[in-house]
Amino acid sequence: MARTTTSRFSTWLNRSSLRQRYLGAALAVSATILAASLYTDYHIRQAQERSTRNIEHRNQVQLVTRSLRNDVWGTEYALQAFILTPTAWYRETVQLRIRSALTTTEKLQGLEWPQQQGLGRTLDEIDHALLELSSAANRLMDIRSDVEQLFPAARLMDETLAPARTEFLTAVQLALQELETVAPDPAQREIRDEFEAAQLSWLQMVGAFRLYVVRQAGIYSDTEKGLNDAAHDISLHHGQVLKTLERLHQLRSQPQFSLQATESLEQMTRNASVWYRAFERFRSLRQTGHWRADFPLIKDEIQPLFASIWDNLDHIDARVEEAAVRDVTHWSALAHNLRNGIMLLVALVLITFAVGYIFFQRTVLSPLSTLTRAMNQVAHGQYQERLPAPRNRETRNLLDAFQHMQHMIEQRQNELRHQTLHDGLTGLPNRLLLNDRMQQALLISARDGNPFCLLMMDLDRFKEINDTLGHHVGDEVLREISRRLQDLLRRSDTVARLGGDEFAVLLPETGIPEAQAIAGKIAQCLDRAISINDQQLLVDTSIGIAAYPDHGSDIDTLVKRADVAMYVAKNNGLTHSVYSSEHDPHSVSRLAMISELRHSFQHDELELHYQPKVAISSGELVGVEALLRWPRWNDVSIDYIITTAEQTGLIRPLTQWVIRRALEQHLAWQRLNINLPIAINLSTWNLEHADIDANIGELLDELGVPPEYLELEITENAMLKNPERAQEILQRLSQRGIRLSIDDYGTGFSSLAYLKQMPVREIKIDRSFVSDMLEDENDAVIVRSTIDLAHNLGLKVVAEGVETADIWDMLQILDCDIAQGHYIARPMSAARFTDWLRDRAQKRADTHQDSA
Repeated sequence: MARTTTSRFSTWLNRSSLRQRYLGAALAVSATILAASLYTDYHIRQAQERSTRNIEHRNQVQLVTRSLRNDVWGTEYALQAFILTPTAWYRETVQLRIRSALTTTEKLQGLEWPQQQGLGRTLDEIDHALLELSSAANRLMDIRSDVEQLFPAARLMDETLAPARTEFLTAVQLALQELETVAPDPAQREIRDEFEAAQLSWLQMVGAFRLYVVRQAGIYSDTEKGLNDAAHDISLHHGQVLKTLERLHQLRSQPQFSLQATESLEQMTRNASVWYRAFERFRSLRQTGHWRADFPLIKDEIQPLFASIWDNLDHIDARVEEAAVRDVTHWSALAHNLRNGIMLLVALVLITFAVGYIFFQRTVLSPLSTLTRAMNQVAHGQYQERLPAPRNRETRNLLDAFQHMQHMIEQRQNELRHQTLHDGLTGLPNRLLLNDRMQQALLISARDGNPFCLLMMDLDRFKEINDTLGHHVGDEVLREISRRLQDLLRRSDTVARLGGDEFAVLLPETGIPEAQAIAGKIAQCLDRAISINDQQLLVDTSIGIAAYPDHGSDIDTLVKRADVAMYVAKNNGLTHSVYSSEHDPHSVSRLAMISELRHSFQHDELELHYQPKVAISSGELVGVEALLRWPRWNDVSIDYIITTAEQTGLIRPLTQWVIRRALEQHLAWQRLNINLPIAINLSTWNLEHADIDANIGELLDELGVPPEYLELEITENAMLKNPERAQEILQRLSQRGIRLSIDDYGTGFSSLAYLKQMPVREIKIDRSFVSDMLEDENDAVIVRSTIDLAHNLGLKVVAEGVETADIWDMLQILDCDIAQGHYIARPMSAARFTDWLRDRAQKRADTHQDSA
C-alpha cells in the first residue's frame, strides 16, 4: 500500500506545474523555520522587556538633562546678549533661565535611576554651581548696568581730562582774540604764531589720546603695540606743548604781550600739567588691568561655573551611554546563544537550495539557457537557434511568448528603421538620412569627378500662419509643401525636412546653373496659394545653394555655407542665392557662427549672466542687468554676435529668447523671495519693427510677470536713427508699464530735445566716462553735468564701470543714484548670483550686528 501511495504522489508531481511542486517543498521548509522562529521569539521577548525598562529610565533622564542643557545654554546666551545690550529683558531672561535650571535639577534629583547609578554627588555639584552662577551673574549685570562701575577711568576723563582740555583751548582763544585787536607788527605776529602752535600741538595730543582710548577698547588688531605707539605720540605732543609754552614765557617781557595773553598763558601752563598727570593716572589704570570691572568676574567666576556645569552634564550623559552599552552587550550575548540555532536553519536552507537547484537546472535553467541564446541571436537579427521542447506548463507558455515577441520585434524594427531616418510629420528623410546620402554623394563625386549641390531653404511667413491659425494648419502647410517638392524633383534627388520650416534638397550630379534653375522652379512651385479649410495661404521661400567641390569638400562646410547663402537671400529679398565668399568677408569661423546661432538659442546653448545694480545712498540691491553669453564662442565679443544676428535676420528670435529666459529667471528668483527688476538691452533693429511691444506684452502675459519687473535699455544712437518711430514704440512700451532706460549716455549725440520727449525713467552714463573720471577732469565734468541734468529732468542716473572704491565715493559725493561695475560684482550665472546674494545679505547682517 505504501508503494501505491508513493506512486500516486510521483504521478501527481509529474502532472503538476512547477508552482505546485515548489509549494510542497516550501511548506516543509516553512514549518521547520516557523518552529525555530517561535523558540527564538520567546527569548527575544524576554530580553526586550528588560531593555524596554532600561530604555524608559534612560530616556527619562535624557529628556530632563536635555531640558537642563537648554536652560544652561539659554542662561549663557542671555548673559552674553546682556553684555552686548544691557536691557531689562535680557536681565529677566538670565534670572528666569537660572530658576528654570534649578527646578530641572531638583526634578533630576528626584528620579531613581541617577541615584542608583551613583550620580547624586554630581547633581549636588550642578545645583551648587547654579546657585553661585546666579549670584555672579547678578553682580556682573549690576556692573554692566553702571558705567562708572564698568569703567573706573570714565570719571577721570569727565572730571579732569575733559575740563582741562576745554579750559586750555578757551584760554588760547581768548588770547588770540585779544591779539586780533592789537596793531600788527613782527612781535605781535610772533606771539600769535606761538599761541596757534600751542593750540595745534594740544589738539594733536588730544587726538592721540582719543586713538589711545579707541585702541584700548580693542577695536584694532595688535592692541598692545597700538597703545604703546599712541602713548608715545601723546608724550611727544605734550613735550611740544611745553616747549611752546616755554617760548611764550620768554616773550612775556615784550610790550605786545597783553594782560589777557599773560592770564591765558598761566592757565594753559596749569591745565597742561593737570591734563598730563591725569593721563598718567589713566594709563596706570589700564596697565594694572582694572580699567574694566567685568573682565575679572567673567574670567575668574562665571566661565569656570559654566565649565563645571557642562562637565557634570557630560558626566551624566556618559553614564547613560555606559548603561546603553550594557544593554547592547546583553543583546550580543543573546545573539551568540541564538547563533547555533540560526546555523542549523542555514544548513537546512542550503540543503533545500541544493536540491532545488538540481531540480530547477533540469526543468527551468537548461531551457532558459537555450532560450537566452536564441534571444541574443534575435537581438543580432539571427533566428536560427532551435528552441527546446517544453517540459512543463510554464516553459511552454514562455516559449509561446518568445515566438510572438520575435515576430513583433521584426515588425517594429522595420518601423523604427523608417522612423529613425524620416520625419514623422511629412514622411521626408530627416537630417540623419540626408547626411548619409550626402556622404554617399561625396564618395561618388570624388570617384567620378561630378559635382553636386545642396539647397537649404526655409519658409517666410510660416510663423504667422502657425501663430494665427494654429499648429494643425501649419502641419498641413508643411505636408503640402513636402508633396509639391517630391512631385517637382527627380527620383534621384533627396528632399529632407530638418525641423520647423527648414528643408534641404540634395541634387546629385548637378552643377550650379542647373541648381539655380531648380531653385527657381521650387520658388515658383511654392508661390502658388495653399488651400486649407477654404482659406488661401501664401508662403515664400528663401533658398541657399552650395556646390561640391567649389564651396566645400565635407558635409559640415557645405551645410554651413548653404545656410549662409540662404540668409543672404532672405536679407536681400531674393528667392535664392549661391554662396560667395563676398557674403562672408571676415573669417571661416563666422560661417560656423551664423549656422550655429539659430541652433544654439533653439536648444538653450546660450546663457544669461546677471550683474547687480546697487543704490549708492543705501547700498541696497535695486536690480540686475541680463547680459548674453555664448560659451561655444566665448572668444567673440557679444557686440559682434549681435551685429551678425541683425545682418542675418536672427535678431528677432534671439531677442525673444533673451527676454523669455530673463522673465523665467525672474519667476525662479521670485519663488526664492527675490524680487528684482531685470534690465535687457534692445538693439537698433528692435526699434525698427513696430510689433516689438506686442511680442514683449505676449511674453509678459504668458509667463505672468508684472511689467514693472522688466526694464529695457536703448542706446542713444538707436533712438536717434529714427526718432519718430522710436518715440512711438517707446511710448507703447511705457504704457504697458515697462521701465525704459537710455544706455551708454554720452557716447552718442546726447540730444536734449529728444531726451525730454522720451518716456524713460533713467539714463546710464557710459563706463568710458565713469572709469576715468578721477584722472580726467573732462570726464568728471561730464559725469557731474549728466547727473545734474538728469535730476532736473526727474530721471535717475546709473553709473556703469564702477571699478574702485574711490569711484564709488566720488559718485556718492556727486549724488549719483545707482552704481554698476566690477567693484560691486562681475556678471555671473543665475546660480552664482543666488549664492552671491546670500553671502552679501550675511555680510550686511554681520556688519549691522557689529555696529549695534
